[in-house]
Amino acid sequence: MKIFKYLKSLIIALKYRFCIEEILCARFPNIVFIKGIKGYIVFCPRCGEYVCDDGTCSNPFCPERIEN
Repeated sequence: MKIFKYLKSLIIALKYRFCIEEILCARFPNIVFIKGIKGYIVFCPRCGEYVCDDGTCSNPFCPERIEN
């Protein structure tokens, strides 16, 4: 079951990586396993927000770095 969740997140990361808008971003998205939800989350390499299922970043101002 865990391998299927990873493959799903890998497909989302590939959608993000090969999106026409993000083709200039040379870094691959970060895939992180979260124990609390028992699943993987794909994070944008540019701003750190999560990547939605359709392969787009959830941050509308994506090049802007989010600081805590």
